Amino acid sequence: MHEKLNKIRKENPNFDRELVDNFAKIMPDLLSILIDGCMYDNHIGSKDVAMLAEKFIVNNKGEHIGFRWDYETVLNTARSYVDLNQSDFYPTDLWVWANVKYGDMSHITTDSQTIIRYAISELSDDDYPFEDASQRAYCWLKKHIENNS
Repeated sequence: MHEKLNKIRKENPNFDRELVDNFAKIMPDLLSILIDGCMYDNHIGSKDVAMLAEKFIVNNKGEHIGFRWDYETVLNTARSYVDLNQSDFYPTDLWVWANVKYGDMSHITTDSQTIIRYAISELSDDDYPFEDASQRAYCWLKKHIENNS
């Protein structure tokens, strides 16, 4: 694949730009999450990308519920439990993940402190067996966007 790309780039110096421009027209959400992944090391680092999660957040019955809490509510609650400047995850990761966890747990509890603390715990889990636990929100959102593009 690299050989083919290099040959095309040699023949058409504008290939990369044209490819990205076409990708942006055809799959803007997927390109947005991939750009965040590159810029923020597989994290949701921007609010505009975090907003894409709204359409994928469902409750335990699969019903769309969207965001339960706004960005500031989640961060204000989280500051009681974690130094957001020292965490491995971005505040936007936590905002998305706390709302995803609300969808997963709202049939058990709707207490914001409990659910946000649980989201912090999941994003900080040192023995998470797959990707870096702090990247859970990014991987979750990327999977949903890929499956719906």
